[in-house]
Amino acid sequence: MKLIGITGDSGVGKSTLALRLSEKLKCPFLDIDKVILNSESIAKEDRTPQVIKMKLEYFKLLIDNLENLDSGISVLLNNMVETEINKISKENDTIIVEWMFLPYLKIWQECDTKILIKVDEELRRSNAINNKLVTEEQYDGCVSMVKVDYSGLEYDYIFSNNYDNKSLEDILIDFK
Repeated sequence: MKLIGITGDSGVGKSTLALRLSEKLKCPFLDIDKVILNSESIAKEDRTPQVIKMKLEYFKLLIDNLENLDSGISVLLNNMVETEINKISKENDTIIVEWMFLPYLKIWQECDTKILIKVDEELRRSNAINNKLVTEEQYDGCVSMVKVDYSGLEYDYIFSNNYDNKSLEDILIDFK
């Protein structure tokens, strides 16, 4: 089985890239946010984006727990993701996995291909607000502060997203 991992801050286009790449490679992708939130339990008629407001100190606590592979949160999340991958892998040779915190999970080490998506911060902000994913207050009060330090990790690909079809097509063309 081949695993492709996609990571980057919230709103940079991980899910969009994962979907388009899964179409190109004819393989499934696993959105770990949906695994955690158990999307089947969310009302089907309610498709509005949900923003979980998290205090910065709780976000830092989450990162601390994810960095400690023996913490309860880390063990729980790793088990959930492993279970989902095992279900999907029975029928597929390639699986794409995407999540903002993917480098903190054990599965990241097993990824054959590691992709980081980046975006200019002001472009990220205007895209999120213009597409009504969040309000200005939500972005400035939460989303802008919730960032992961992706430096120090090795990636097979680092892409910049400009939120246009050309940059997405360039990413897909570049991907081998």
